[in-house]
This record gives sequence, C-alpha cells and structure tokens, in this order.
Amino acid sequence: MADAAQHHAPAALKPYLSDEEVNEICDPLTQPHAQIRYLRSLGVAVSRKPNGRALVGRAAFDRVMAGAAPEAANESTSPEVGTQPDHTALQQLFTKKRKHGTQAKIG
Repeated sequence: MADAAQHHAPAALKPYLSDEEVNEICDPLTQPHAQIRYLRSLGVAVSRKPNGRALVGRAAFDRVMAGAAPEAANESTSPEVGTQPDHTALQQLFTKKRKHGTQAKIG
C-alpha cells in the first residue's frame, strides 16, 4: 500500500507548462501555431520550442490567469520616464546640415 501512495505522488513541477497542459488549455486547438496564437491572445508570453510547440513559463501563465497584467520578457519593472517623443531632438536631427558620401569630401 505504501508503494501505491508513492506511485501517485505528484512530480515536481517544471518552470514551464508541459505539452499536455498546453493541449488542455487550448482545447480544441491542436496545431502548435494556433495554440501559440490563442495563448498570446490571452496575454501570455509564449516562445516557440525547436519542435514548433508552445513554450510557456508557468509563473507567467499563473500571473495572467490570476488577473495581473502580462509582463514582457525583456521589459524592466521600473516606471517609464518620458513616454512622449522629444520633439526638439527630432527637429534638431532633421535640421542638422550633414554631408553624406562624396559631398563630405568636396566641401
């Protein structure tokens, strides 16, 4: 009886969802590209395995399912400073008189 209890003990969870878990979440979708598209529509950050299947981090999936805003993989958590374009810098870029190519050698 002790062997049966040990046999049914849950395995340690991996940091990413298994293919079976992705299949269950995306049911009835079976094609990897369709599953990736669906998971991304939920707001989950999804990468692609070498075999084309979805690679989903367990923590990222749990955050989205708990209602938290999804986080981009390369996005820092610090607040953004100056979300508007710098119009002065843009104007300086276009009004700068720079010579290109052969013009730089002549003048």
